[in-house]
Amino acid sequence: MTLLEANNLHKHYLLEAGSMFGRKPKTLHVTNNVSIKVESGKTTAIVGESGSGKSTLGRMLSMLERPDSGDIFLAGQEVSRLPSHMQRRLRQRIGLVFQDPYSALNPRMPILSSLIEPMKVNGIGNKQSQRARAIEVLGWVGMREDVLTRYPHEFSGGQRQRIAIARALMLRLNLSSPMNHSPH
Repeated sequence: MTLLEANNLHKHYLLEAGSMFGRKPKTLHVTNNVSIKVESGKTTAIVGESGSGKSTLGRMLSMLERPDSGDIFLAGQEVSRLPSHMQRRLRQRIGLVFQDPYSALNPRMPILSSLIEPMKVNGIGNKQSQRARAIEVLGWVGMREDVLTRYPHEFSGGQRQRIAIARALMLRLNLSSPMNHSPH
């Protein structure tokens, strides 16, 4: 089953506007005709050199940024043209894990704050249920509760990566979850 599919995604940024004196606008083409399919039960990685558009593609696939053209389907539903308020609920189903976990974690925030941020942004749970969820998800990635008060610089790269994965899983539905609201 296809979970996520994108066809012919294009994204460019205007670097310098043109002028009425004939100077043409300068644009940076970040993605050009990118297509990807993510199947259920499969692992998909986006690999490329620095500046090749991986993060921009991730932001488009998670609906944090709109493509200039192309289509994005989530579980068969076209989502790239939905209004922002409808995309927000769908966005809860997508968790990105970037290669550099240190840049994904705010160095001034303890791990608990970083983990519960997706829940707070989406209005899910209260402080007690958010903390319980963080402890549960940390267990999924092989980490203990005692990491919650520590900061990203106190961990190895592999540990930070596991914390970043835990953060991406915070909104994932689990029947044993103490959350009083489900993103699905």
